[in-house]
Amino acid sequence: AGSAAGATATFLTYPLDVMRARLAADSRSHHHGYMSGVRHLWRSEGPRGLYAGLRPTILGIVPYSGLSFSAFETLKAHLRDSSRTRAGGTADDPLPPLTGTQRLLAGGAAGAIAQTVTYPLTVVRRRMQVGVGGGGYHGVAHALRSIYAAEGVANGLFKGLSLALLKGPLQSAIGFSVNDYAKKRLAR
Repeated sequence: AGSAAGATATFLTYPLDVMRARLAADSRSHHHGYMSGVRHLWRSEGPRGLYAGLRPTILGIVPYSGLSFSAFETLKAHLRDSSRTRAGGTADDPLPPLTGTQRLLAGGAAGAIAQTVTYPLTVVRRRMQVGVGGGGYHGVAHALRSIYAAEGVANGLFKGLSLALLKGPLQSAIGFSVNDYAKKRLAR
């Protein structure tokens, strides 16, 4: 259900993401806002232009969500077990609750793991959105192979990852922590 909801929301808002990417990439743009840009894009490229790069985006949502949630839960369990062991507890003792800091660390690490693993799809999406590579990619697999062949791993498939890792893990840390806190409060 979560993946379907994410895919639906992404599909409905995707033209805004395309416009944001294109406006950021084109310093010569004469569009005065999103709607002007959307109208121009619709007239010049049609629906394909508004949804350029959607496939790698949708393909990235599922593994990103799955990896981040499973990594978060695994890291929380590990942190709770480590806290119990440091306090002198045994496997028979109940697990202690996590501190806010531990929750933030688990969320940030989970976000970093998921973002790193799925980052090549982010590169493909952005390039398809702004037409880099001559817009000549014939799908996601072709784009991944082309980028790897021309630019390699670090300077191609993972180009820009260090900047993304400044924002993504922080966003995940806050999101997971708030979600856990809200679930706990609502369960009372």
